[in-house]
Amino acid sequence: FRDRSTPKNFALLELTISSSDRAEGTEPKSLHLTSENDAVKILLDLPAQSNQYTNYRVELIGRDGVSRPVEITEQNQRAVTVTIPANELAHGRYALKVSGIGGSYFFKVE
Repeated sequence: FRDRSTPKNFALLELTISSSDRAEGTEPKSLHLTSENDAVKILLDLPAQSNQYTNYRVELIGRDGVSRPVEITEQNQRAVTVTIPANELAHGRYALKVSGIGGSYFFKVE
């Protein structure tokens, strides 16, 4: 029996911001999920000028264009870390938008 409420095996990804609002303009980082992965931890490197904020909100924009909030598990002046259950990420391209910061973080699940 495995407790599914607390992820134990993470896929890790570190992303830097893209000034483009469209994934077509930049090649997104690839994320390879396996059946062993319970969740994905994504470290979002923040631009230098963003350190005036103390709290952030992050939204995941899916392949269908629908956005939804994601859980922030860590944040400081340099980065925000989000955790997304692996079963919520199908193959395809995604974007993460951080409130108060222009641009997006792009990745694709393969």
